[in-house]
Amino acid sequence: MAKTFVRHAVEAHDREVRPQCHLRVDGVEALACLEGNLPDLVLLDVNMPRMDGYEVCREIRSNPAAQNLPVVMISGKDGFFDKVWGRRAGTTGYVTKPFGPETLMKALETTLSRRVDPKLDATSSGTNGSLVCESPA
Repeated sequence: MAKTFVRHAVEAHDREVRPQCHLRVDGVEALACLEGNLPDLVLLDVNMPRMDGYEVCREIRSNPAAQNLPVVMISGKDGFFDKVWGRRAGTTGYVTKPFGPETLMKALETTLSRRVDPKLDATSSGTNGSLVCESPA
């Protein structure tokens, strides 16, 4: 259900360029999806099977080609230390559940507008607005 909500919120948002949302069921699949094809942004749920969002984010940050890739974490945990843990893992943004479509899109747009690394822009698609969304089923 969470995946459906996120996909609908992202794809239905009224934007000039609508991002494509590539859903993966767990962190291992998310990392495999990133090999050789970097999206514009990665949206991770903290709680995923096989590899949680924090671990996926740390793996992304350890890859030189993806070090500056924006990563937004979604979590039902809204405590100070939960957000600090996300920042220590390397997240660019943090959205707390429950949230509505406008809150999600504002966080994603804010995160994407901050991206200024020309090296990242050259390796990501940029034109199709691709996005990898990870969330448990």
